[in-house]
Amino acid sequence: TRYRANIRVRFDMVTKQGKIKKKINTVHESDIQASSLYSSALRTEAIRKGLEKALDEFLAYVSAKGMLNGKQGAGSK
Repeated sequence: TRYRANIRVRFDMVTKQGKIKKKINTVHESDIQASSLYSSALRTEAIRKGLEKALDEFLAYVSAKGMLNGKQGAGSK
């Protein structure tokens, strides 16, 4: 049996150029153990891992967006 956590995160970031909004969905799956105590820890870990994935994706998105905006700004001077 597997445990699946579906994580939905909405990021709102304010920059000098304006606001960046991004919704990210991630999924984390793990095997379920018989112990309910372990299953509770597994849920917490699945949420943490899902949030970590979402944050990594958002940071990559913002970095790429900044690189594109930086190139456009440099070419227009």
